Amino acid sequence: AAEDAPAKPSPEPYRRALARLHHARARAVRGLVVALEDGLPGIRAARAAGVPSVVVGDVPAHVALEADAFVPSIAGLTIDALVSFVWPEIEPIV
Repeated sequence: AAEDAPAKPSPEPYRRALARLHHARARAVRGLVVALEDGLPGIRAARAAGVPSVVVGDVPAHVALEADAFVPSIAGLTIDALVSFVWPEIEPIV
């Protein structure tokens, strides 16, 4: 379980979560995974695991710049908008 993994910024929590998703619902994942994070350790863990990150909330600029994108809130955020932040070339999910 991810609870047994080393703490962030280790990529291991993300690697374990991805493995569980792949095993449980491989068809649903379709290779589109994005991390929603609120701090530097999580952003760095996601990057080390090969997962793009979107930082959410009131964070210092130097933290926001480490992520692939920034949103002040996830309220009203659609999956298509989220995906477009990190994969602008992907067609909307239908």
